[in-house]
Amino acid sequence: MKSFLVTLAFFALYSCTYNKDEKSTKKIADTTITAAANNKGDSNTCIFDTSVYKFTTEDLRAYDPKISFTWNDQYHEAIVKLDKNDTLRLHVGGCESFFYSAVYTTDSSLFQNDSLLINKAKWIAKTFFTNGFGDKYISGLTNNHYEIDRSQPRAKTLTISDKDTVETNMSIEPITFRIEDGRTTISLLSSMN
Repeated sequence: MKSFLVTLAFFALYSCTYNKDEKSTKKIADTTITAAANNKGDSNTCIFDTSVYKFTTEDLRAYDPKISFTWNDQYHEAIVKLDKNDTLRLHVGGCESFFYSAVYTTDSSLFQNDSLLINKAKWIAKTFFTNGFGDKYISGLTNNHYEIDRSQPRAKTLTISDKDTVETNMSIEPITFRIEDGRTTISLLSSMN
């Protein structure tokens, strides 16, 4: 339960503090996640290999071997410019928990179209979340095993029913769709402890 709360807190902080201006720096208050990402792989403290750059770039290059991206050393993520002025921020790896985190930024007009948002979330999960994580998202979204909370005017949260978290030790957090700085963001986060 503790790891779920840490993961949920990271996701909430990450999605709330995300800033599309690449010249700015985003602030993430969860120093545990930052410390884990900065850890050099000391086998006494890390459960997982901390080669975040390696794992992230492998997933990007599996999608497109010639893909161009900028690496953010501070937050251990690749920033990719995509078609139609869309942007993807991707992080794969960790220390005490192994994270898949993606924030996709696109046109604000997509925010009102749940079908397009869900299809884009499926594409992100299928394309960049390997090792079974993408499958969990796709299964839940394809089989309509989710609920959408639309109680906020500029944010929606899609929660997938995930009954096998205890068996697989893999958790998928709610997908968030937000309007931020006149753009729509789609945020996915999953982890393994």
